[in-house]
Amino acid sequence: GTYVEFSRESQICINPFSSIPEGDPEAARDALAMLKPILSLMAAPKEGTRDIEDTYLEQAIQAAWRVKQSHATITDVADFLLNHPEPIAVSLGERLRPYAQSGAYGRFFNGPSTIDLSDALVVVELEELKERRDLQAVIVQIVILQITNSIYMGDRTTPSCLILDEAWDMLRGQ
Repeated sequence: GTYVEFSRESQICINPFSSIPEGDPEAARDALAMLKPILSLMAAPKEGTRDIEDTYLEQAIQAAWRVKQSHATITDVADFLLNHPEPIAVSLGERLRPYAQSGAYGRFFNGPSTIDLSDALVVVELEELKERRDLQAVIVQIVILQITNSIYMGDRTTPSCLILDEAWDMLRGQ
C-alpha cells in the first residue's frame, strides 16, 4: 500500500495533469472535463466561478494539454489566462496564482506527480491541512480524480472502494 501525508515538510506533488492518459483521447477528454471544477475551486473557493469564467478555464486547460499534455501544470493554465485579452480571464489567472509555481501552494501542483495512487491500499493523511481548508478541498478533489483515473484505466476486475474518514468535515462547506 501507499501512505501519503500532506504537511509542511512533505515534498509531494499531486499535479492533476499527470494522471491523465495521453494514449486514449476519449479518456483524456473525460479527465480534462473533471479538471474544470477543481480549477474553479482553486480560483473561487467560496463563491464559485460564473459560466464565462468556466469557459475561460476550459480554454486554458485545453491549451495547456495541447502544448504539454501530462506535463502541463497549474502554472501553464494561469499563464494562459494572464495573457488573455479579456479582463475576466486575467482576473481568473490572478486568482490561480497561489497554486502556480511561485505561489504559496505551488509546490503541490507543479511538476510531475510524485505519488502513486494505484496501489491496492492508499491512505491519504490530510490532518495538517485542516487550517488551510481551501488547499485541503482542492487536494481531496484531485485525489478523488486521480484514484478514479487509476480505477478506470487499471484492472477493472478488482473491486475498489474509496473511504473518506471524517468526510463530513471536509464536505460540509467552508
